[in-house]
Amino acid sequence: MATEERLLRLENAYITLSDLAARAEERAAKVDERLDTLTELALNFDSRMDRITETQARTEANLEALTTIVGEFDNRMDRITETQARTEANFAALTTIVGEIGRKVDRLTETVDRYISEGRNGQS
Repeated sequence: MATEERLLRLENAYITLSDLAARAEERAAKVDERLDTLTELALNFDSRMDRITETQARTEANLEALTTIVGEFDNRMDRITETQARTEANFAALTTIVGEIGRKVDRLTETVDRYISEGRNGQS
C-alpha cells in the first residue's frame, strides 16, 4: 500500500470520525433537550402532586367538619323529635283537661239553671 493510499484512507477515516463525532454531538444535544423536558415535566408533576395533596388534605378536613355538623344535626333532630313527642303528650293531656273542664262547666251551668229554676218556682 502506497503512502498516498494510506494518507487517503486516513483522511477518509478522519472525515468519517468527524461525521460520527458531529452526529454524536447532535444526539447528545437532543438527549440533553429531552432530559431538560423530562426534568421540567417531573417538576410540574411534583408541583401538581403537592397541590393535589394539599387539596386532598383540605377535602378531608372539610369532610370531617361536615361529618361533625351532620352528627350535631342528628343530635338536634333527636332532641326535636323528643320535644315534639312531649309536646304531643302535653297537648293530649291538655285536650283531656279541656274536655273535663267543658263537662264541669256544663254541670255547673245545669246546676245554676236548676237553682235559678227552683228559685223562681219557689218564689211564685
